[in-house]
Amino acid sequence: MKGVMMIRALMNFFKTPKKHEPFEMVKMSKSIEQIIEKNVTSLFKKHMKTLINEENDYIVFAVWGAKIDGTLSDEQKEINTSIRPVIKELLSILESDTLNESQKYAVEYLIRGLFISKIIYMIEFIKNKIYEAENGNSGKKPKSKSPVDELLENLNKNNTSNFPPKDGNDGFKRW
Repeated sequence: MKGVMMIRALMNFFKTPKKHEPFEMVKMSKSIEQIIEKNVTSLFKKHMKTLINEENDYIVFAVWGAKIDGTLSDEQKEINTSIRPVIKELLSILESDTLNESQKYAVEYLIRGLFISKIIYMIEFIKNKIYEAENGNSGKKPKSKSPVDELLENLNKNNTSNFPPKDGNDGFKRW
């Protein structure tokens, strides 16, 4: 009996609630991508100075709104407060009313993980650029602006994040 219930639960988990046309699938993906990019970029710009000076777990606790030992800082609480409505918006786009609680949590977990990954990538990218600026440009043409100023200018000008850079020149050493 338990085996049959388990199989039904798995079938329900993996079934597609509605069939979408290919255009609709792409449209949904693009709108989700735009929402995430806009919010990650905004959050990063607003809290960049703190984020580059803290350990990476700072943003993990902020995104999840909980800390293992102690309480969140006011800035972490602010970050969490700004992320919660975005998660709700994304869940509504994904028609989460057709998902059970376990499935909703799984999607929310993935969204939070995506936020964390994108923000940590941006943090490490900037730290690397700052390190290069302070310790030489590894043979590259010297820049007149600091990496942080250049990033902020780029983010403000394009109003989107440029992570990862499309040209592959992201400042990371390759094996």
